Amino acid sequence: MNPSETQYRFGDCVIDVATREIRRAGAPVEVQPRVFALLVYLLEHRARAVDKDELQDAVWPGRVITETALTRAVMKARKAVGDDASTQSVIKTLHGHGYRFVAALEGLSDEPPAPTGPEAGSVAPVAPTAGRGKRRKYLVGAVALVIALAGLWLLLLPASMVAGGHRIAVLPLVNATGDVELDWARLGLMSFAGSLFRTDGQLDLVADASVIELAENLGWSGDSADAADAAALVDKLRRVYGATHLLSMRLDASGATMRMSYTLLAPDDREHRGTMVGREATELVQGVVQSVYGHLRGRGRLGREAPAISDDPFINEAFARGMGLSREGRCAEANPLFRVIIDQQPYLEEPRHEYGSCLRILGESEAAEAVLTELVRDRRAEVRSRGLGETLMVLGVLYIRTGRPDQARPILTEALETSSAIGDHDLRARILTNLAILAKDLSDYEQAQDLLDRALLAFKDAGREVPPGELYSTMANLAMSRGELVQADNYLTRALAVFRDIGDRRHEAMMINNTGFLRRLQGRLDEAEMFHRQSLAIREEIGDRVGVGRIYNMLAILHTSRGEYDKARESALAALEISRETRDRLFEATAHAQLADAELRLDNVEQAERHYREGRAIFVEIQDRMRVLQSDIKLARLDLDAGRFDEAEQTATEVLEEARPAEIMQPEVQAMELIGDVALARGELGAAAVHYRQTLDRVRQTSWSAKESTILRKLADAHLDLGDVEAAEPLIGALTDHEPDVQSLKVQARFAFMRENPQKAVELMAQAKDKAGEHWADDSEATLREYQAALSTISGQQPPAG
Repeated sequence: MNPSETQYRFGDCVIDVATREIRRAGAPVEVQPRVFALLVYLLEHRARAVDKDELQDAVWPGRVITETALTRAVMKARKAVGDDASTQSVIKTLHGHGYRFVAALEGLSDEPPAPTGPEAGSVAPVAPTAGRGKRRKYLVGAVALVIALAGLWLLLLPASMVAGGHRIAVLPLVNATGDVELDWARLGLMSFAGSLFRTDGQLDLVADASVIELAENLGWSGDSADAADAAALVDKLRRVYGATHLLSMRLDASGATMRMSYTLLAPDDREHRGTMVGREATELVQGVVQSVYGHLRGRGRLGREAPAISDDPFINEAFARGMGLSREGRCAEANPLFRVIIDQQPYLEEPRHEYGSCLRILGESEAAEAVLTELVRDRRAEVRSRGLGETLMVLGVLYIRTGRPDQARPILTEALETSSAIGDHDLRARILTNLAILAKDLSDYEQAQDLLDRALLAFKDAGREVPPGELYSTMANLAMSRGELVQADNYLTRALAVFRDIGDRRHEAMMINNTGFLRRLQGRLDEAEMFHRQSLAIREEIGDRVGVGRIYNMLAILHTSRGEYDKARESALAALEISRETRDRLFEATAHAQLADAELRLDNVEQAERHYREGRAIFVEIQDRMRVLQSDIKLARLDLDAGRFDEAEQTATEVLEEARPAEIMQPEVQAMELIGDVALARGELGAAAVHYRQTLDRVRQTSWSAKESTILRKLADAHLDLGDVEAAEPLIGALTDHEPDVQSLKVQARFAFMRENPQKAVELMAQAKDKAGEHWADDSEATLREYQAALSTISGQQPPAG
């Protein structure tokens, strides 16, 4: 039977070869032409398994594609006929070989057609897009010819030069055409080449953003005069980022013809060069990548595995332009290009990944989630790949930043399993770091430390001689959360050294700012301000407006700690203005919270409540559930201060009921603490002690050191209010292991006084007074006088004069 006259029926599907249609349950199913061709080829050769090479030759005659592209087409064919990779009731995978059509057909003889070999004419050819066929044929032929000539040296390479374990750094392209219309090519074609390498998944790659930032930090432009800068760039890409090979490209033009020369620098510093000639810049990049790919995979000719993005030069250029814009941080301009590509070729996965990533960066969380979730679903239908791992990681980070830890954890865990399965150590390390951040946010500090230790090892396995500064920064943040301030200082010093080594001034400023935060935790407020202002100077110098706004937020907290509430309000207002200017929604909400804290301490309760509510509304908008609940606790404290005990308790209870099952640790603990504070305000000392004890037990499960100190103090105070000095004793002992602050020193002094040790009480109160400085309160001074008087009575001396 002639296939062109055949209708194939199976299950609820009909495939009409003559009209090139698929119908399921009577409804038409849209598929890409090559997906249809693949399905028909498997049907026509259903008597046997069709190996991958044969299938590629039949469906993509004369083209070089990746195995991933074939897998993607099979996935889409399965989806079209209601099959999937787990059931395989229609298309069965024969691992290590290929595929076979296995569904029972209706209306045809049970005897399948005789087996045949590959036939060029067995599937109707896919027509090229109108108006481009002749041009594409010329370009592909020209590029293939030049590749063949430029790649003859591949035949002579020793096996040691093409072994595995490659990590490529693609450098920004040098645009030597003199055409400003091609300025986009510098980063666009660089990122396009990186995407082609990533599509295959068998060659590791240094992230585009890392290469771009390092090149800019070192002032490397690609000109021959930049020999010193080039040497520094090579050294740092190898030492800091674990690069084994560096790929540089240069684009020249002569009339309508373009020439792309490239150099691949090997670990032994040998240079391998080649040149591509043609009219389409993206076609030239594909030629470069194919040649490099064949070289590194140990082939003397272009392999079938050589990667590709699209058949369409228009799509490829749009994608390259979009990538260049996104790498410049211009996602708002990049996304319309990605949207055009998705509308025309919705099955392409790389543009969808970039589109979803940009949506997340732009704060369009719901749209980003929809795009990334669908992409994850499609990529799960394939074998585990780097693409799946990357998209899962981006989706997991989205969930973290929108306050959904219960959704983030399984997604990141799946990403980790994927990266481990494919042996991508660098991706695995980054996922482990994000899981550690999640664990820290949930106050599970022990697990966070374990994950960071594993990330450190994974970075080493990836060939990173120097672990990234971001890892040390995360370790420092964790140590600060645990109250391990000396260790935090050590990690910040390491992070700062890494960022200074690679000339990353933005991250250098971040580490200096974080050091200021650490000094504030240590009670060294003058030093803290000095570091914050150093960071501010760097960020103003490099034009980092977002960073400037964040430092003003830090200064607002610092001034509040000092009791400088007017200055705190001024800094918070500056932070609020900058966050609105830069559309930094998270820090706009945070600035509202800092401004509210300052207004509250200036007795402007109405303004404080307004800013708490405005900040809360933004947290709701960006789906940051943890900070929404924390805002609720702040508002409940306003009720407590106003004597509205029932309202405060009700809010705390509601927060607790939501936070506990969702494992949102910080608001859970804060709600438990607030319930104890309400009992204390009502004069229910026994109930307050019970609530504080429950809170302390919960905090100790998380190693939240700073909060543990607060609850120890409150619980000890409650026992002392009850006159139960014995119950307070172990709490005071535990409190001495924490960094002393004014309040903890005061309760320790009270304990010493009640134990009839006024000398110790006076010493502790004197330390508290010294720490408080100008903010020492009158009631605290009166208590100190009381202790001094008791000591004088025992010693027979007069107490100090007022």
